[in-house]
Amino acid sequence: MMEVSLEEKYDTFVESIRKSGKGAKITLTPNDIIVEFGFDYPDELAELAFDMADQTGISSRELSVCAESSGHKSIKINTVNGGPKNWRMLNRYGRR
Repeated sequence: MMEVSLEEKYDTFVESIRKSGKGAKITLTPNDIIVEFGFDYPDELAELAFDMADQTGISSRELSVCAESSGHKSIKINTVNGGPKNWRMLNRYGRR
């Protein structure tokens, strides 16, 4: 059985996040996948990302979840469902 490349896992993962309806920016770097959810994102988004990574065969060391990130060498970048949200504003008004 051939090993699935990180890029193939990335494509599947992006599709999973898109189907979840959650806004994110997802970047494929030479070594990992970075998921940006925006500042003050709720913990359940990180849990969702790690669950989906698990189902896609992405190890925890291949996945980084953060508010915002920059300066890495990116191979592919996808913005799904409008991208990261401003959770500070959403939380203030009680919307999720």
